[in-house]
Amino acid sequence: MPSKLPLMDILLQSIKYLAQNMRLTGCFFVFSFAAIYFIQQFHMAGSQSVMFLYMLYTYLFYYLFVVVFFQKRPLFSKENFINAAIRIFAVLLLAFAILLLIKTGFSLLFLIVRPLRAYPETYAMLRDAYIVAIKSPYTLYIVYAGVFGLLTFIFFIPAFAWVSAAIGKDASITMTFVKTQNNYLRLFCMFLSVYGILPLTVLLLIPDPVWLVSAVSAFLTLLQITIYLTIYRFFYEK
Repeated sequence: MPSKLPLMDILLQSIKYLAQNMRLTGCFFVFSFAAIYFIQQFHMAGSQSVMFLYMLYTYLFYYLFVVVFFQKRPLFSKENFINAAIRIFAVLLLAFAILLLIKTGFSLLFLIVRPLRAYPETYAMLRDAYIVAIKSPYTLYIVYAGVFGLLTFIFFIPAFAWVSAAIGKDASITMTFVKTQNNYLRLFCMFLSVYGILPLTVLLLIPDPVWLVSAVSAFLTLLQITIYLTIYRFFYEK
């Protein structure tokens, strides 16, 4: 049975890794900062060609960071790179299929509710309840947490298989759930905090200069990927 994920220890290990590898941290920080600053400073987010190059650049950034983090040699392996690309494509395809299924479910729900218009009182009651729900200040938090709960199971956990493929290990998507069983709630809390609450809070509190936002975003990127890989190591390298 997998051990319980030590949330605070994972965070401290990640910060310690970044602090003890300042040259590596500085190098990847520059690469991350340059890409984020370029996109924001020149307002290039609306260009499809630029965003495609940015996504490719980001993928290479994460791939190299994973390889360096686990000290794999050589840094670039054609076989591992292709296997990792296939694995992340499979994860994204699976996530898209699940999201499409959920969207279809909501569409069917609206179709089921529509005949209730023949019963004005019941329909009005449901409509009023819906309006109250979407206007509630708590609805946004519930939806936000729900989205990360969904992402935990359709992306964050399955993406451990991508890390395995990048470093030449068993890249079974099914095994990601086996290795992390009994830790789903802890993983949800960690991913919600690291990828949701932390960046949202920090970016809302800092001033507007593009260079500062880019610098903070670059550091958060390094912290996030380091925490993610530290979690991976906890489950896979025991």
